Amino acid sequence: MSTIAVTLFLCVACLLIAATVHQKATRLSVTTPVTATVVQAWVERSGRGPHYFAHLIFDRKQDDGASVHCDVPRVATGQPATAGATLTVAPRATTCFEPDVICDTCTPPNEYFAFAMVIAAAVFGLIGLVAIRSAMRELRGKAA
Repeated sequence: MSTIAVTLFLCVACLLIAATVHQKATRLSVTTPVTATVVQAWVERSGRGPHYFAHLIFDRKQDDGASVHCDVPRVATGQPATAGATLTVAPRATTCFEPDVICDTCTPPNEYFAFAMVIAAAVFGLIGLVAIRSAMRELRGKAA
């Protein structure tokens, strides 16, 4: 029974990862990057290492072409930054918050990884179905 639960959990997890990567890759491919100015930068330490944050100011364009001034007090940058420096960000279409910071050394999300996660989800789903089928046969054999 635990095999069924684990495989179905892995199937759902792979589908969620694939959807997240696909959504981010699609958003980054259609969003025009803008330059943001760092007002303040800081590091927060946790058990998994340092996390870099910054207060950013930038202008983004709306769908109707109007420009909106954004002042975002907390953005995860993924890299160290200094006050006064500029970063390239891909703002969201409808809000200033949670822009994607684009760095030169980072690997962008790609559709191949999302496709691989869908394939993994299908494999885990098939394993789960086989486990369910064998458990049903075992229960029928005990009942007879």
